[in-house]
Amino acid sequence: MCILIHKPQGVKMPTNDQLETCFENNPHGAGIGWIDHDGLSHIRKGFMDVKSLKDFIQKNGRMLDSVDVVLHFRYATHGSIRVGNCHPFPVDVKLVNLRNTNYTGYFRIMAHNGVISEFNKFTGGKTDLSDTICLAKLIHEDGDDAAYIKDILTKGHNKFVISDGNGVMKRFGQFIEDGGIFWSNSTYKPYTYKQWSSYQSYDYYRKDDEDDSKWWITTMIVPEIDLDDAGKCIHEHECRKNHECEISGFTIPEMAKYDEYVSICPFYGWKEEVETTIDKHYFC
Repeated sequence: MCILIHKPQGVKMPTNDQLETCFENNPHGAGIGWIDHDGLSHIRKGFMDVKSLKDFIQKNGRMLDSVDVVLHFRYATHGSIRVGNCHPFPVDVKLVNLRNTNYTGYFRIMAHNGVISEFNKFTGGKTDLSDTICLAKLIHEDGDDAAYIKDILTKGHNKFVISDGNGVMKRFGQFIEDGGIFWSNSTYKPYTYKQWSSYQSYDYYRKDDEDDSKWWITTMIVPEIDLDDAGKCIHEHECRKNHECEISGFTIPEMAKYDEYVSICPFYGWKEEVETTIDKHYFC
């Protein structure tokens, strides 16, 4: 289900009872994002219990009351239950940024409630991507004005909160206004027993490889979204300019030791060249 919340500037944050109900009904991790008065964006996410979220809000309550805030409580559908898959996300292409749980900078913030069925072929599996991560990447690459992006944001039953380039939080979809706060659905209210009886519970998990870091690196490249017609990663220019993988944030030597990149990363074409100037242990 999930619940997405937009708390406008000058409105008090949700009450502890509302936070507890949201977490009870959407128990797979929470996150919060805001843009401060200097224009800096902030994301804090990966609250896997309601106490840690309430403690954070209590500590920062006066500041949060004074700014636009987006809150999200997750009920996992696409992507495993992990702190990095919690919302909100920056509008970005690097998964290390998208999954960053403590992120501050000049970036746009987005969060989502619903299921973007157009992205089913990209989600789950080894990539462990959520549909919202896919959308954040595509908005970064193609912009809000792309026709298919507009269709996703404005048609169907999905709800979004996305900051614009000026730091203003904008809502897409039908929200419930209650107490000056906008809620994507009614799961901030306690369920009755009759309502609960219509829901089923699912467990989400992933099986770790023997080398978890190897499993993690395989999540960095997104099939099709980040590949050109020849099946090669489209970010070669940025990688050569920044000397690190545009998707994973790894340096080229760090990345090159993983065989999973051999068929998609253009840098494998010059592995022998860089191997002559870098210690052999990079390629073990």
